[in-house]
Amino acid sequence: MPGSSTSPTAYAEGIYVSESERHRGVAFRLVDAGATFAARHGCIELASDTELENEGSQRFHEKVGFKEVERVASYIKNLSHENRERGLIDVLILQRGLASLLRFQQLP
Repeated sequence: MPGSSTSPTAYAEGIYVSESERHRGVAFRLVDAGATFAARHGCIELASDTELENEGSQRFHEKVGFKEVERVASYIKNLSHENRERGLIDVLILQRGLASLLRFQQLP
């Protein structure tokens, strides 16, 4: 995991709170619950990311204790149907928007 100094590292894939529930501490409690879960499973660090232009999310991450460790460029290559039929391995790095759930994944 880029920026991580330990392994395994827990990863918050997405944090989303509906408009009507914002500014009530819900997202903070989600991150806190995820951090507790990760610590109980041997993780010392919790990682997350956000789009470079999402300044609100960046402020939130900093407010709840995350520290920015790097900025990255994401790429995608369009693979034709013909290439997939020939058995080539499709490797895609997809940048997704905010998910509707806070999900954690242990990374090696």
